[in-house]
Amino acid sequence: MTLLNTFKLFIYSFFFLGLMACGSKASSSSKTDSKVATVDTATPKTTTPASKPATASKKVTISGKDMTVKPGEEFCVDVQVSNFIDVISMQYSTNFDSKVLEFVGVKNSSLKDLSTKLNGSNFARAKGEVNTLRLSWFVQDLKGISLYDGSTIYQVCFKAIGKSGTVTEVDFAEKPMTGEIGNSKYQPMPAEFGAAKITIE
Repeated sequence: MTLLNTFKLFIYSFFFLGLMACGSKASSSSKTDSKVATVDTATPKTTTPASKPATASKKVTISGKDMTVKPGEEFCVDVQVSNFIDVISMQYSTNFDSKVLEFVGVKNSSLKDLSTKLNGSNFARAKGEVNTLRLSWFVQDLKGISLYDGSTIYQVCFKAIGKSGTVTEVDFAEKPMTGEIGNSKYQPMPAEFGAAKITIE
């Protein structure tokens, strides 16, 4: 089950229980009140037309800043976003060549409710995965977040263990964890996952 489907199930359950409670109150009230007002149930002649589907919006982009580093150097890649508008959730993978880059950690989160602790609530590495970092995040108050293009939401850090002259990538991808970004209406948003090119001098 994806992150957005989990949200929808939670919201639907909440409203269903609320409707059941309201129905129960209405039923008990009708038994005790002998005078019931007459309600006009006629269907209005005019109805509001259904809203048209939104036109194709710009893709939310997750990418990294290209860097040139020295052999043995520890460095951090800025993870940047564009068209990040009314977002409440996202999940994707960060892939890299573990023979060239050694994962060090995540730091400097600027996104609400995003913890940088590995194997905590947001970032994790599955057993046996040495070249992947998984991210699953949602804002807890479910209020959409909008950021300026080029905003850095966190940094992912590595040590350059490859040979001098090596060029590699830190790839933000839709696998092994399914890539998904959702808005405050619990709808999936078009997304594009990029990469940061890392050059070892």
